Amino acid sequence: MVARLLVCATCDRYAAPAPSPTRGEALAAALRAVTPRVALRVVECLNGCPRPCTAGLRAPGKATLRFSGLGPQDAAALLALAERYDASPDGEVVDAALPESLRGRLTVHTPAPRP
Repeated sequence: MVARLLVCATCDRYAAPAPSPTRGEALAAALRAVTPRVALRVVECLNGCPRPCTAGLRAPGKATLRFSGLGPQDAAALLALAERYDASPDGEVVDAALPESLRGRLTVHTPAPRP
């Protein structure tokens, strides 16, 4: 995959007490368990703190997408979307074919840069 799937590991930092593993760490583990071929990067923050857990898709020349309110149960849907995203020329994959569990969870959509 050329697309990079980013998962925030610190979304629960405002919880008292913060769970261990965090929801982001649990999501990353679920993604790794489903497939080892995804270009997964666990990051410190994706600015989705009000609606943890947050994950995003990013690739050069494509739209950037961020989803919030996720959990390990969303791993398969994220991977299915990542495959569509990777196959698309511009990353514009948020449409009627969006996996059911991700609908209503898109919190950031930054269009692809214009040439």
